[in-house]
Amino acid sequence: MDSKQKNNNSTAWIWAFTENGLNKAIGFVVYVILAQFLTPTEFGVVALARIVTDYMETIADQGLGNAIIQKKNLSNQLIDAAFWMNLFISLILFAFIFLFAPSIATFYDEPRLVDVLMILSVVIVISGLTRIQVAILIKNMRFRDLSYRSLTASLIGGVVGVFMAFNDYGVWSIVGQQVVSYTVSLMVLWKVSEWRPCFNISLEAVKELYSFSSKVILNQQLVFFSNKLDSIVVSTFFGLAALGIYDLAKKVILLMINVFYTPFSKILLSQYSKIQDNADEVSKQLISTLYLSGLIIIPIFIILSALSDSFILFLFGKEWVGAQSILSIVCIYGALRIFPTLLHASFLARGKPHYPLWSNLLRLIFLVSMIPFAIPFGLVGFGIILVISELFGILSDFIFLKNNLKVCLRSSTYTLMDLCISTLPIYILLKLLLEYVGSNHSDFVILFSGTVIGISAHATFLYVFKRDSLVTMKLLFYKK
Repeated sequence: MDSKQKNNNSTAWIWAFTENGLNKAIGFVVYVILAQFLTPTEFGVVALARIVTDYMETIADQGLGNAIIQKKNLSNQLIDAAFWMNLFISLILFAFIFLFAPSIATFYDEPRLVDVLMILSVVIVISGLTRIQVAILIKNMRFRDLSYRSLTASLIGGVVGVFMAFNDYGVWSIVGQQVVSYTVSLMVLWKVSEWRPCFNISLEAVKELYSFSSKVILNQQLVFFSNKLDSIVVSTFFGLAALGIYDLAKKVILLMINVFYTPFSKILLSQYSKIQDNADEVSKQLISTLYLSGLIIIPIFIILSALSDSFILFLFGKEWVGAQSILSIVCIYGALRIFPTLLHASFLARGKPHYPLWSNLLRLIFLVSMIPFAIPFGLVGFGIILVISELFGILSDFIFLKNNLKVCLRSSTYTLMDLCISTLPIYILLKLLLEYVGSNHSDFVILFSGTVIGISAHATFLYVFKRDSLVTMKLLFYKK
């Protein structure tokens, strides 16, 4: 590979992480500020509304964005067909929410849900106007433009949300923040993207797109219910206040997943698609990236798990007591998500969308079967079954990896065990430290010192026992 291409790959990684890192950092700061003004019940109202709109967005997506990225020979006719199909379905789902919002609000006995759902449903249409442009930019590795769009939207939306919270707009602070962010994102994206839709649609183009995306559609539904089914059950059995607390813990983890894992998914799907016919090269890059990135990223989740009490109390306050134990558990779920994130990107790039489909179906079946056992244990029970179902799903991913890239099951399992064992000393060290310190120091001091000690201890471990891995860390940025 020439130096120009290496620089392009390196730049893509930097901008992808910049987009997700700064974007999610802004979102997290805004979330922390809003939590000082809003109650768990108010967060629960928006969380429930977002479950509805997020599901509609997965239907509207139709897997067409992934199809655009995966296609080697992409014509304007295919892109036009994807755009208009996306927008048409988005408008239908927007009308559907308007029609059934009162019924949903009646079921949960929460009148505020009617207006919240109707206003938030606008984001479905906005997404329909941006999804294909985003796919084109990802395919062309233009993460700098995507970063500019995300950061601008997050900043302006965050300012609006905080302003509304200061002026006692309550639940509408979150709604305003999200609608404004989506709107600004649309405006910036159409400015930086040169592509414009034309009425150039054919039945053949639609069929070609859906030959790949039909399996992605089903997979997206399974991913949605695997991620949201626990929240739906929590809202039904424990109420919106409990959903607000539970959603807070999960949102922290989802923010971290988006920061650390989403760039991998975006870049690797594009990168592997270009070498999809070379199974050996895909396999080599996948295993190296998985192991090296796991050594760096997984410990961050483990450190947060050990320090969850101080994290919640310092940033969110005593009103959110109860989220600590949930966060401590779902941190493990977040750490494990690196496996499906990278493995599924390789499956999609190789034109095997049925592998993630079956894997996520198994996850969902296992999760559903465990729900009756989780309910008696309250919110903590749901965190536990998330972790167990994810482990079950990872084992199925390893089996599909063997079928797709001929990576032996023993090697995959060894990678998982190695990464878990490598992070165990940090957790034990921090728990012993907390036991020794007790409540003699403030939450800030415990959080800060624990983080420094945890990072230092893991860095020392890597230097002593994994020095060869550190030397090859450049594989995350340069493709050989």
